[in-house]
Amino acid sequence: MSTLKKTILCFLILLTVFLTVSLQAGALTVTDGGSALQSALNSVPGVKTVIETADTDSFIFGMLPSTAVSDFSGVSGLSVLKANGTSAGSSDLIGTGMEIEFSQESSTVVLLGDIDGNGIINANDIVYMKKSLLGIGVTLSPSQLTAQNINRDPAMDLIDIVLLAKNILSAQTHTLQALNIDGYHFADNNGWSDYQ
Repeated sequence: MSTLKKTILCFLILLTVFLTVSLQAGALTVTDGGSALQSALNSVPGVKTVIETADTDSFIFGMLPSTAVSDFSGVSGLSVLKANGTSAGSSDLIGTGMEIEFSQESSTVVLLGDIDGNGIINANDIVYMKKSLLGIGVTLSPSQLTAQNINRDPAMDLIDIVLLAKNILSAQTHTLQALNIDGYHFADNNGWSDYQ
């Protein structure tokens, strides 16, 4: 067993013993699908997104890990901003916290499992989850809080860390990809069963 796997497993065992914190996720409402932004995103072959709103936040679900800004170069008038508000370059990966704008509409990307916002789901995201749950050294944005609730239940908890770790350790990236495509509401009946 590799050192990384041992470290993650030890972390999960310790977290199971000491963790009692649970973050509540806000209720999300799916838009009617008729927005210009959602139509523009879904006009790209292979892209299937859903926009959901919670309070004043509007989130885009459905991006796959490692999707590049250049994948949307054919959509005239669409712009992608990094979480810090600067324009994303064409080679940048689209990750949690990025803002996508089109026709005076904008929404924030949520890539389930991509807590650090780099567009890749890896062990760094587990570190962000751990720090967030323990309340040490990191303050997460609403999109990051949403991205760490892997199973989309009412609370971000140990189960979400275990699901993310299982995905990373087993190298089954198709599992979170399925969640990011159809499983945001587990409609495909495979997203949840892949985690059992």
